[in-house]
Amino acid sequence: MHHASVPGLPAPLRAFPAIRSRDPAETHAAATRLMNQHRMRVLGSAEAFDADIRRAEVGNLGLLSFAYGAPVEITPAPLESFVAVHVPLAGRLDITAQRGEPRTASVGPGAGAIISSTDRVRMRWSRNLRLLVLRIDRERLEAKLRDDSGASRPGDLVFEPVVGHGAADRAIANAIRTVHSTAEHFGAAGVPAELAGELEELIVSLLVLEHRHSRREATDGRRSGTPRVLPAAREALRASGAERVTVADLARAAHVSERTLYEAFRREAGCSPMAWVRRYRLEAARRVLAAAGPADGTTVIAVARAHGFGHAGRFAAEYRARYGEPPSATLRA
Repeated sequence: MHHASVPGLPAPLRAFPAIRSRDPAETHAAATRLMNQHRMRVLGSAEAFDADIRRAEVGNLGLLSFAYGAPVEITPAPLESFVAVHVPLAGRLDITAQRGEPRTASVGPGAGAIISSTDRVRMRWSRNLRLLVLRIDRERLEAKLRDDSGASRPGDLVFEPVVGHGAADRAIANAIRTVHSTAEHFGAAGVPAELAGELEELIVSLLVLEHRHSRREATDGRRSGTPRVLPAAREALRASGAERVTVADLARAAHVSERTLYEAFRREAGCSPMAWVRRYRLEAARRVLAAAGPADGTTVIAVARAHGFGHAGRFAAEYRARYGEPPSATLRA
């Protein structure tokens, strides 16, 4: 049986089991189980309807792909426990959000839409839409907001529904595509917990700290002055040894919000906090490799683990990309 496809574009999450059906009612029931209650209406003839739905778990994130092969209208019930970010890989998604004055936007590849509230939302999916949907627990986002703003009760967290083409918007869409490519890379074996945690932190931080939402003033209010946070972050990283370090850890060590931390790193180091962490640890590992004697038993794997790199292959790839040689060459020099 032929199933929904877009010429030249492989099915997303192709390593994961698919729910396939040409029956709109059966597809609607499956999508309801995976997402939430919603109304679905096939626009025009149902003969072209040919659904392909897949799901992958990336740590606490749920990643789904949808292709229906026919234009449909989706009207979801209010989302209470999670937020859903929709990123088209092909085709278009038209979304109408009815908070106050109804607003309609059409998004395609490179953009996206966020459904996050009790507002009435209606979506129209194009015939050739291939859609990624990332589910994020609402409590995880609210906890990030509390940590960053210091507010004990953040209130209703409602995101601007359109992920457009600004720098922050592109970062969100690109991050979700990175979650997708990472899930495909590891396949049924699953994304390692540490890497999945880093991806979740990236997505949550981008949404809470960079995207427009109803509590943005709470995070903006924490920014004041231009604190020098790198010395505090460097000391915290030095003390961590090989332990995993997060953006939240560095922000606590520097006594600033995560938003302030990001801005300070962009200003003072020209990169994100986690990029700086990996660069700092690579440089420390290189110093150890360069200083090692030929007979002291030092190995690349031991040095990688001592500096927080749990996967020797990724360490070697990052090391070569930065220094133009494998770590074994530095060790033998």
